[in-house]
Amino acid sequence: MPEAAGRDAILEAAIAEFASKGYHEANTNAIRERAGVSKGLVFHHYGSKPALYMAALERAEAMLGERMSSYGYPGGGNLFETIADATAAKLRASIELPEAYRLVFGAYVDAPAELAAELRARLASAIAASRETLGRALDATGLAPGTDRGRALDLVCACVRGLADDYVERYRAMSPAEALERIGEARDELAGMVALLGSGILARDGGAARPSP
Repeated sequence: MPEAAGRDAILEAAIAEFASKGYHEANTNAIRERAGVSKGLVFHHYGSKPALYMAALERAEAMLGERMSSYGYPGGGNLFETIADATAAKLRASIELPEAYRLVFGAYVDAPAELAAELRARLASAIAASRETLGRALDATGLAPGTDRGRALDLVCACVRGLADDYVERYRAMSPAEALERIGEARDELAGMVALLGSGILARDGGAARPSP
């Protein structure tokens, strides 16, 4: 097997193993068997289980990022379009690449103690990149006079994280085919929800707001 093909096979096997069993329960022998290579070759390329895990995580993140880019995200639209598109793209990518998504999600939700510092740094970098994208969309859309940009951006970022995680968990309960068929529906629903960030939900004249019929 050519060296590059061997590395790819190992990473694909590692993504599947770590995604299904988590860092501590994953077994390098199982990874070797999935990849169809010798155990010596696994450690020749990656040196240790922590290094293999981080390489698999990097590959999984790249796969998800490339898939989201293939959908046209980020497209440079206004704030509301950017939020809806980002959440829909993340949802679709998680359905089409479930093992990559589970590995990435698990790495940051339940980080292995020995890799916690490195994973925190990676997460901070990812959050900063997302914040920059949303900040550009916020600037392009415009803020109401007197609105603090930093606090507005904090709110937007928190909403995006919450909406994305909520939709991913909701749609993961469906079959992949059903979930993919409903991506457009989810995006339209998201667009309506995030528009509330701009229009507001409170009465502007000081009176109590009446619920819609």
